[in-house]
Amino acid sequence: TLPSALVEIEDSVFRDCKKLKKVLLNEGLQKIREDAFKDCLALESIVMPPTLIEIEDIAFSGCRQLKEVVFQLDHKIFSLYMIL
Repeated sequence: TLPSALVEIEDSVFRDCKKLKKVLLNEGLQKIREDAFKDCLALESIVMPPTLIEIEDIAFSGCRQLKEVVFQLDHKIFSLYMIL
């Protein structure tokens, strides 16, 4: 879980975090920049808040274990299961 005041995740902030498995993004987050989670090899699941507006190109490039992306949309939850 990230701080509630966070509105943007900058380029390469979590790049190469080898032990990051699950991410719950905060309500209020609006943008995930390029390469933000690049090569997080253990990342399996991420929950996106309803306030998210933009995910830049290759934000999750190299996340080979990423199988579940959950989008919370206006109090409804939409899950995307990825086959890589």
